[in-house]
Amino acid sequence: MKIKIKLALISFFFLLSPTIAFADATTDFNNYTSYAFTGDNKFDIGEAISALIHTFLQGLFFPVQKIYDFISVVKSGLEGQDLIQTWSSVIFESSQSIYTQLFNSGLIYVIAAGIVTYLLWGFAKGVFGQVVMKILLLLLTNASFFAFGPKIVSELNTNLSHANKEILSSVTLPSVKRTSVDDTLDLLLMKPFIALNFDSQEQAMKDDRYKTLLAHHETEDLKKYEKEWKDKHLGVSSFGDKFCTIVGALLNAILYGTLLLGFSIGSFALQLIVLLLLFLGVVATLMSFFPTCEKIIGNLIKEIFIVLVLSVLLTSASSLLFIFDGLITSVLTKIGINDYFFIVLLKFFTYFIMYHYRKRLGKIFESSGIVTNLNSKLNKGRRIVSSSAQALKNTAPVGLAMSAGGMSMALWTNVK
Repeated sequence: MKIKIKLALISFFFLLSPTIAFADATTDFNNYTSYAFTGDNKFDIGEAISALIHTFLQGLFFPVQKIYDFISVVKSGLEGQDLIQTWSSVIFESSQSIYTQLFNSGLIYVIAAGIVTYLLWGFAKGVFGQVVMKILLLLLTNASFFAFGPKIVSELNTNLSHANKEILSSVTLPSVKRTSVDDTLDLLLMKPFIALNFDSQEQAMKDDRYKTLLAHHETEDLKKYEKEWKDKHLGVSSFGDKFCTIVGALLNAILYGTLLLGFSIGSFALQLIVLLLLFLGVVATLMSFFPTCEKIIGNLIKEIFIVLVLSVLLTSASSLLFIFDGLITSVLTKIGINDYFFIVLLKFFTYFIMYHYRKRLGKIFESSGIVTNLNSKLNKGRRIVSSSAQALKNTAPVGLAMSAGGMSMALWTNVK
């Protein structure tokens, strides 16, 4: 049998050389593939052809293994990095150091003079009390940003993550049986592996037969399992079903692999944006003292909170995707659709319909302004830059243009 398989591999090498070459290089996931007992006769041409066809099927399934391998590495690498927890304190310290050094360079006197001018302008216009309250509020906000910001951001990130995990862990689908603690492995590799080698998931789960096949899949074992389990998928008569299953597994891996990568990379990118916004705190606190720029620091704090929440939600989006996939699978199974290939096709059709009607689904939230609000939050830096440009363009008298920062800085220094 071993000689026959070697002959089949050599004869097919030139047709499938890239796939076979890469398949030999894999070590971690080679066992998650198709198995079939093709016979004992070393010189039977029919059995040799069966071994050749099965080798071809294993080669076709290799891209699914590599897609899972790549996604697993990226997900574990990115999701294992809690940038907020690691770097937020460092960013705050750097921003505060820059903030302090700017005023030690003599800028404090210019800003103080500007604040005095701002107070005089408020007195002349009859809004002195409003100006004083505005300056005091800015001083309090700026001082609190540097004093309590690191702890608030860190604890908020931790609590949001914990709350999401608790909520997701409470959502279960009793009819969906998991074969691995790793949802990604279960969705991308384990389910197609079971569909390739067993007549049904129930048969694979009975006495942990799928684990037995993973651990013991030599030729002699396959012969024994084929007779003992009466599993037609371990024989040569199911090559057509196996081919369709592999096509479905590849489509499934591309669909969910793209979504999972998008969630992981998106969450990582949003965490980087949070750190960037924290670093821009020094610019926002300085500019907030100037007329027409008072709302900048408030906008910055609001943006930090929203982006932080979105980053946590994207981290949880993978779990929500697994739950939704389990729901679709459960519904299709309940109505009698058990073929893996058909289930994948119907999932594609379901997602296509959802994407096609995404605008109508989005209108559910438009009435509350959620969609519009979230879209505006995605342009994090644009709002600060545009506010700054508008402020410089519309700044009133020259004295006011230099104003608002000085005295507030002086007051903030005294507060410190």
